[in-house]
This record gives sequence, structure tokens and C-alpha cells, in this order.
Amino acid sequence: MHDWTSIKLLESAANLKPALRSVTGRTPSTAVAREIGVCLQQGRLFYESAEQGGSEIRPLLLFYGTVAFAKALVVGRTLHGLATLPQSHGVSDVSSPTARLTELAVRIRSAGTFQRFNDVVANLNRLTYFDRESMTQGFVLPTAAASEMAET
Repeated sequence: MHDWTSIKLLESAANLKPALRSVTGRTPSTAVAREIGVCLQQGRLFYESAEQGGSEIRPLLLFYGTVAFAKALVVGRTLHGLATLPQSHGVSDVSSPTARLTELAVRIRSAGTFQRFNDVVANLNRLTYFDRESMTQGFVLPTAAASEMAET
């Protein structure tokens, strides 16, 4: 079991707006804050269901929970509403119907929720390490843009 208290607090627009202001320097509209809160709640509920679900359904529940959390992060960083997101997640299963787990394969499309998520977090990636004096150091280590990974 996980403690979802922090996520539950952010499901409220009243709690979420000041938190986003402290991170982004901008305050979302109440409508956008509500959309983010709904995405956070959906993600949490999918993950909670996965904890209780059978092994056959758990991967799908985790996938949709991840999609919901990705949407929350994209909307939270851009402050553009859910309606501006692509209607597809942007990843397709291209495995044969009889594929074993080790044979599963996906195709990364050029547009989708995961591509928007990737582009929002690409510049947030950091490498943290301890220097010779045991002081924490870090630097930004951007990752690839979604357009660089897409298969046409």
C-alpha cells in the first residue's frame, strides 16, 4: 500500500494553485487547476486499483494511471487546458497477437500525450552527484525531444 496523501491534497484546486505558482511562477485558472486535479485523482485511482487488481489487468491500470499523471504534469507545466492535448496517447502496440512478453514491441508516433509529456519534462531531467567534499552537485541533462524518437 502507498500513502497517497500528497496527491490527494493536490486534487483540490485550492491547494494546487499555490503549489503550481511556487513551481512555475504562474497561477493557473481555477478551471485548469480543476482539470489537473481530476487527472491526479484519475491517476491515483488507477494506481490504487492496480494494487488490488489481478496480474492480468494490472499493466493496463498502471498504463492508464501513468497517462493521467502525464496529462496532469503537461497541463500543470503549460497551464493549457486538457482540450489542447492530443486525443491519443501516441504509443501503439505493434506486437503479434501471440507475442510472448519478451517479444512485445511498441511504435512511438509523432504526436500524443506521451510526446507532450516527454517534451515538458525533457529539460527537467537532472543528474545529481556528490563532489569530492561530499557536497551535492547537479546539472541539467536534457533528454531527446519527442520528434527525435518518433517513427514515421
